[in-house]
Amino acid sequence: MAFSDFLKKALSRFRRVVIAASSVAAIIWFVFFDSYSLVTRIKLHREKAELTKSNALLRSEMNRLTDILSRDLTPMEIERFAREKYFMSRTDETVYTVVQSDLTLKAPDK
Repeated sequence: MAFSDFLKKALSRFRRVVIAASSVAAIIWFVFFDSYSLVTRIKLHREKAELTKSNALLRSEMNRLTDILSRDLTPMEIERFAREKYFMSRTDETVYTVVQSDLTLKAPDK
């Protein structure tokens, strides 16, 4: 009786260890290695958030431009828009593009 009880307990422990190890292996597989793993889902969620934000900004810009185009523009406004956005000029003018620099001059430390 003592040996059979020992075998039953050992078999029961072995089953628990196998079930626990299988569960841990399955969890690790689903978190890291599966094609729809938790890591991949987190990356895709962050990318979706960035794209949603970008989409909202583009939609607001599109609405602003639609409002500009929907109103009646005077020839002066059309000319100003063409000069600012597309660097257009009259036939007798020369357009110089001014690029703003981020460089700042500092006095040397004493």
